[in-house]
Amino acid sequence: MDYKDYLFDVKGFIANNLSYDSPFVKDIVSKIPYSSGKMTRSLILYSLSKISSDIDENIRNKAVLFGSIIEILHLATIVHDDVIDDSSQRRGSLTLNKAETNRISILAGDILFSTSFKLMAAQNDNEITKIIANACEDVVCGEIEEEILISNSDIQMQDYLTIIDKKTARLFEISAEIGSIIANSNLVEKAKIFGKNIGIAFQIIDDLIDYFSTEKDSGKPQFSDIKTKKFTIPVIMLKQYATQDEMNTVNQIFTNKNHTASEDDINAILALMNKYEIKSKIIDESEKYVNLAKDALLTFNDSKDRSIMLQFLNEISYRNK
Repeated sequence: MDYKDYLFDVKGFIANNLSYDSPFVKDIVSKIPYSSGKMTRSLILYSLSKISSDIDENIRNKAVLFGSIIEILHLATIVHDDVIDDSSQRRGSLTLNKAETNRISILAGDILFSTSFKLMAAQNDNEITKIIANACEDVVCGEIEEEILISNSDIQMQDYLTIIDKKTARLFEISAEIGSIIANSNLVEKAKIFGKNIGIAFQIIDDLIDYFSTEKDSGKPQFSDIKTKKFTIPVIMLKQYATQDEMNTVNQIFTNKNHTASEDDINAILALMNKYEIKSKIIDESEKYVNLAKDALLTFNDSKDRSIMLQFLNEISYRNK
């Protein structure tokens, strides 16, 4: 019940702070499906605070506060991402850019960013404010780099990993970091390693799911990365094994801006991925980062909460098995 109660408090805190005086803003923000999210980042923050020490009410309240701030920041990036990707569904619900307009969605993301910074400023905690502010800068830099590189057929695995480190893993990293800081842990650096590598593994599997999981299972339209012509890890990994002729066919599908990927195109790409067992290779790649996170976590004292996080690690690569 402890984690369930914590999530209840985080969702309540978010709801209270996203209730704006303007009825127009309040109505728009209410259409963002934040309450259906898994709140993974705030759960990591809370878990690391509990792993680091026996927490009291003060630490728990900080965990609710900073966990909520990070979730609001994450929500802001999602709202903006949906505009960039022209997404129509997320978590089984209509995205804000489709329920309203792209212009409204950009402004809604902006108000979420503003709210998170207002909440940070009210805490007078310079250390954690700097951590979150630096992470926000990295996330946006990652988004810009992705926009420039992800449609380039020359993108390499290291480019991809650098992007997801900034775009996705940074919020996971600071969640673990802040959780250990508020609990006065002497293993903050280990917590950061744990969070960073969870985030990388999480994004790798997320990009795999786009190819190998149905919309019903994932809550997101399948093959959106093919349709939006994004070179994510399935295609980047395929480049390492496919022949030049095979990759010329794939690159033509992705780089021809006047061509919409057809069912035949998608089937051709999937056939190549099955031929070279790309799915299992990507799962193996994600497990490298899972193991790095696990090694960092095992430096903390054994506890029920550490076991919960170890179980979470074990489940990451199995989301699409």
